[in-house]
This record gives sequence, C-alpha cells and structure tokens, in this order.
Amino acid sequence: NGADVNILNVGGASVLTSSCFLADSPLEAIRLLLSWGAEHIESGKQMTKERKLSFCHETSSRGHVKIANLMLSELGGRRCE
Repeated sequence: NGADVNILNVGGASVLTSSCFLADSPLEAIRLLLSWGAEHIESGKQMTKERKLSFCHETSSRGHVKIANLMLSELGGRRCE
C-alpha cells in the first residue's frame, strides 16, 4: 500500500497536472509520477487525448519542453513490467 498518485486537489486536478503548472516544474518528480501510472486529471475527469495534446503544447510554450516531450512519449515515462 502506498500513496495514490492520482489524488486530486480541491480544484479536481491530479498531482501530475498540478505539478506541470509549478514555476519550476520538477522534471524528475513528474517522471516518477508517470512511472507509477499517474494520469492527467482536470476538474475530476481524466483528460481526453485532444486536451492532453493542448496541455502539452501549453506546457511547452511555458518553456518546459522536456516535460511536454515526456508526457507525449509513447510510454509517458511508465515503467515496463
């Protein structure tokens, strides 16, 4: 038993989604969240593919290109089991 990587904040956003909005957007923390299966959730709902693409574009335009590329990769940082 461990922490829920998809726990939501009061606005209904997952830790992963919220982390991407941080000024310093910690790449390693986001990579770790993705490796444990974290999902992008907004307003309590999982992002659609279209919204995820838009979100990645927004992330990239804020200067976090490595994070956007990681989220767009085929495995999204997930561990292979």
